[in-house]
Amino acid sequence: MISKLYGGGNGDFNRLEIKTAGSVTVTASQPGNGTYAIAPDLTSTLSVGKSNQTISFSPISDKSVGDFDFTPSLYP
Repeated sequence: MISKLYGGGNGDFNRLEIKTAGSVTVTASQPGNGTYAIAPDLTSTLSVGKSNQTISFSPISDKSVGDFDFTPSLYP
């Protein structure tokens, strides 16, 4: 589906933005001009599913009110 929409990476990435899960019907058209011939409309339905997401990290040491600020890091 992505290949259909973006032409294998050469499409117009500024006209379609995926924000949430769901379905949408997309119609592409080419009216033609001095360079390109008129092309028939192409309609396709795009279904986007939501993947499960998990954030996990190693336990941090105990902290108390008044402790100095600290920056959690990816690596201990």
